[in-house]
Amino acid sequence: MTLAFLSFFAFGIFLIALMVGLVVFTTKLFYKKNKPDSIPYTDFKTRPYSPHRNIKNDDDVIDI
Repeated sequence: MTLAFLSFFAFGIFLIALMVGLVVFTTKLFYKKNKPDSIPYTDFKTRPYSPHRNIKNDDDVIDI
C-alpha cells in the first residue's frame, strides 16, 4: 500500500513538472522580445589584412 501511494505521488509530481515545462517552453517559443542591438548596422568598409612592413623577420626561438 505504501509503495502504491509513493508511486502515485511521484508520478503526480512528474506530471506537474512536465506540464510546467511545457508551458514554459511554449511561452518562450511564442514570446518575442526586442533584442537590443549592441552594434547598430552600418555599412563598414573593410580592407584586407596586411602585416606591418617595418617589422624585421621574426625567426627567434623562445626557450622555455
